[in-house]
Amino acid sequence: MTSEFCGDTKVKRPSADYNDFTPLRRIVGYYEGWSHERPCNSFFPEQITPGIYTHLNYAFATIDPTSFEVKLASTTEEDLIRRLARLKTQDADLKVYVALGGWAYNDPGPTQTTFSDLARSEDAQKKFFRSLISFLSTYNLDGVDIDWEYPGPHEIVDRGGREEDFDNFPIFLRRLKQALKSAGGRDGVTITLPASYWFLQHFDIVQLEKHVDFFNIMSYDLHGAWDKGNKWLGPYLNAHTNLTEISDALDLLWRNKIPSNKVVLGTAFYGRAFAATSTSCLEPGCTFESAATMGDCSRENGILLNSEIVDILDAQGVKPTLDKKAGVKIATWDNQWVAYDDEETLELKAKFSLGLGLGGVMVWAVSHDTPTQRFSNAFFRRAVNRNGLTSTTESNSTRYVEIHKLIDQCKWTNCGKTCPAGYQPALRTDKNAADNEVMLDKTACDGDHHTLCCPEKAMATCGWYIHTNSFCDYSCPQDFVEVGSNHHGCHSGYQAACCRVTSNPIHSWTLSSMGMWGKCQWAGDRSGDRRDPDCSDHTCPSARARDPVLTSNAGSGAVSCKDDSERRYCCADAQNEGGEGNQWLNGTWEDHLGRFMQDNSTRERCWSDCEDDTYRLAMEQTGVCENKPGAKAYCAPNGYYDIEWKERANVTDVKEALDIFFNNPQCPNDQSGGLEVRDQTVSGAQKQVVIMLAAILGAPLYQKTKVADYEDLWNEQSDEHGFQYLKFPEFRESLEEWFGNIYRDISKIIDTIKCRFEDLNDLASPNPVLSCEDEDPCEDDDADCESEEWDDPCPEAEASLDKRGVERTYCIRSRGTTLRSRRYRSTGQVPSTDFLRRRVIVLRHRRDCSNTNVRQVSMPTGNQVDGQLIHVEHPTEMNTEPTLLSDLSLGQLDEDHQNAFTPIPAGFVSDAWMNGQVMNPRDYALPVGGVEGDPSARIPSQRIYQAYGSVTYDVNFWMLEWYLNFLKNRVWRWRVWTNGPLAESSMTTHVNNVDDPRQALSRIRSVIGVFQYLNLDGVRATLRDQYQLTFRERRLVNLAWNAAHPDEQFDIRTPTRLWFQNHYRRMEESAQEFLDRWLREMERIWESRTGQRAARVRDDIQSLLDEVAGGVLHINTDDFWDVETD
Repeated sequence: MTSEFCGDTKVKRPSADYNDFTPLRRIVGYYEGWSHERPCNSFFPEQITPGIYTHLNYAFATIDPTSFEVKLASTTEEDLIRRLARLKTQDADLKVYVALGGWAYNDPGPTQTTFSDLARSEDAQKKFFRSLISFLSTYNLDGVDIDWEYPGPHEIVDRGGREEDFDNFPIFLRRLKQALKSAGGRDGVTITLPASYWFLQHFDIVQLEKHVDFFNIMSYDLHGAWDKGNKWLGPYLNAHTNLTEISDALDLLWRNKIPSNKVVLGTAFYGRAFAATSTSCLEPGCTFESAATMGDCSRENGILLNSEIVDILDAQGVKPTLDKKAGVKIATWDNQWVAYDDEETLELKAKFSLGLGLGGVMVWAVSHDTPTQRFSNAFFRRAVNRNGLTSTTESNSTRYVEIHKLIDQCKWTNCGKTCPAGYQPALRTDKNAADNEVMLDKTACDGDHHTLCCPEKAMATCGWYIHTNSFCDYSCPQDFVEVGSNHHGCHSGYQAACCRVTSNPIHSWTLSSMGMWGKCQWAGDRSGDRRDPDCSDHTCPSARARDPVLTSNAGSGAVSCKDDSERRYCCADAQNEGGEGNQWLNGTWEDHLGRFMQDNSTRERCWSDCEDDTYRLAMEQTGVCENKPGAKAYCAPNGYYDIEWKERANVTDVKEALDIFFNNPQCPNDQSGGLEVRDQTVSGAQKQVVIMLAAILGAPLYQKTKVADYEDLWNEQSDEHGFQYLKFPEFRESLEEWFGNIYRDISKIIDTIKCRFEDLNDLASPNPVLSCEDEDPCEDDDADCESEEWDDPCPEAEASLDKRGVERTYCIRSRGTTLRSRRYRSTGQVPSTDFLRRRVIVLRHRRDCSNTNVRQVSMPTGNQVDGQLIHVEHPTEMNTEPTLLSDLSLGQLDEDHQNAFTPIPAGFVSDAWMNGQVMNPRDYALPVGGVEGDPSARIPSQRIYQAYGSVTYDVNFWMLEWYLNFLKNRVWRWRVWTNGPLAESSMTTHVNNVDDPRQALSRIRSVIGVFQYLNLDGVRATLRDQYQLTFRERRLVNLAWNAAHPDEQFDIRTPTRLWFQNHYRRMEESAQEFLDRWLREMERIWESRTGQRAARVRDDIQSLLDEVAGGVLHINTDDFWDVETD
């Protein structure tokens, strides 16, 4: 494809040496903020293997299109992004960024032009920078990844951009980088780039490169179902991560001289899947008909997560095949075809990256991995040995870890630069040196110089050898090695910059700052022609590796080899010295980060500079630098480390911390903030215990042995303080039983342990003093409680109310008429494969009388979860419509707010609403919500109930455990809390029953649980959609009525909006009043009682009061009311 747009001119691709142990410079992983919501194979931050990724990007936050403030998509993501950032406590070198944008951000909608608007407005940028700096600080993040998909004229690119984006984007990035640098160090800036020329042509990559730390190349999705009908591609089975095509795509960067070490190769932890045309042709190049069947977890046609692929292959008994040329695995079953990357092909892509000298690899997305991080672990051998990274080799005791602590080496500065922090200039000690003369080298600096610098605590003895009256001799003294060279003042040969490897002439131990230099030497003895050596004559000495680390026709910088021969730089084989490290790592040739520089005083030139974290080993003037000022430099990261065995972080004082923790329980007062915020108010001991619990609970399955000592210490102290049921691993099993997936709510679980470890010890015991697990909520023998239907029946239809799912009749009491609902499926009628069976909501922890949280589970078969009946549930109760119409007919919001607006015309309900007399035939066929509904849903009242849910329109249903569903009906019908378990008489009886407080607590707990359910993101979205769907339907009927009755025109929109706003407010107020009354009454009754059970009851009451005070009853409806209508 590159040749189609760029011609056939060949481009010189970068190259670099590597071996089986060469690490990747960076491993970047994206974590999806929605991955925890998948119906299966959900994924949480704590499942990410520590020590593999150098950068983790949280995808995605959003930019408000009006205020340009950085925000999360929902409040539930605040916990996730904090948890992702908290992984830095396990790996001090890990950087966590926020990613802004994504493909959907530029879809049609309010944010489609936001990036383009931001890039063109300096005022908008100032607002954005202020907000971003605050955001990074709030969530302890280290930088930002800009994922603009894509700039460029909308009429060409179709992604909401403008032609001026090409010029504006680099200016925006320059200002962004400057703003972050001035704000305290959280200044990482990266951007994503497409692999497709069609999109890439609208990025000024040459200018962008100046202002970013590196590019994340989206070298995936090269093929998909969209290929069908594309004249350049066609409907052929092709891998979306094909290495051949990726290599061609990267040529677009090399043509623009983008430095290879700033390019991070994108890899995918998902596959693109197709439905093949024929099961007899399933090879690459055969044709496909469509995208493959959607996966149960990804829920998108043509996409299969790697975790899904593993499950499918196991279930189908399929063995994938390797397409080595493309560097992918291919699997087929039936007519389904998928290409993806596994451990073997990810290693091929790692080698591909190393061979080009790239800046590493990137993964979209780490959250597509298996629970045990099977695919992330494929990169473990390529993980950078960063300071503080635990070695793959462990001691017998996991209380201690092997730390590879990098040892700084002497290094040359870039031209004209001073020594970095912690370094001092090395002084000359040769016989020709002046007093305090610094080691300087003018080679390739065009009038300036490099300075040799060494760590302050390990200054080396160095000098220039040997001038000999201009007949220079590059021999180094005994125990010295060559670290550089120059030929200034030499009629022949060159001078070598030599430094002593040992600490002094007497002792033989290696000076730490020369440790890596001492393991290497330039090939060649000290005899022969020193003026113009034939460098090819010299091979690596036997004491060094057989193959050189690098070759250069200028050696360390100023050698003149005969006939373009090259000098070899040879280093000891690390494998023969007992380890993977202690070697220069994955070096690359750089000519000022891969581009020419131009200013007013010099012609086009190369710059012999290296990045701050690399060391210059050699220079030469070949390739693009031939016959130009300057030189290119060979730059390599330091791989020289010392091994330290340390007690695992926070273990040394953990016994003391645990003793303080158990003897001085503290629960933060602020129950509304995140764990990080609340930690500021607690003691250092509690902070240490939080870190320990996060490590124990957050350890991936395969790493559980790494926290064994933490568990032992916790268990010892639990026993010692009398909390025997808090011991791991049994305590973990209890937590999993109560909370489900521990990773999902790890912060809340840790908070619960901190605040209520005594109660949890009791709950985990075989016979807790207080448990609401087996309470019968209908023990009052209320017929209302036992019934499957709880709406007040109309006398005309009482016989039809005995089963769920049937059509039901509702009374509009102000008009004496009735409405008929739509039939829907009961639980037993929902197929096992239906999405509804993955939308089941139950109480999270029934045994705990104060745990109001709910959780979403799957129910593949049957009609029960944990012994609780499950009902198909309408989030907007079906009695809403008759109550609304009654109040609209009376002009009231409710009985307490009469005369709120003009009543709707008397005939509107009976003539238009019930019979559709004023409707046009064309309006009948309008689908509800854009989805074809039941053809019989013709009259307005039927269409409204179709929107609430029916057999043929079921997208807005959820499934809910029956008692929560029952109480939700009561809470929703806030005007009539007079029947059943919440009635005055029933609550009085149970609140005053000091022999058994469980009934009262269980009912109070469940009322709050109703609001927990209504506040779930998915359920709240359903409430919003149902309101907006029915709002449009009412307006449609309203317009038809107005056209037919010009003398009785009215606007139903404002009364409807006011009514629903009042409904939600009164529902919350009624629940608040109910809970305040009965909880305060229980508090009064139990405040003076003694004993363990009384203490538990008081704890539960306080916990429930705290939840109510924390705003749990508020349902955020802000985005409900803005509805477009004709």
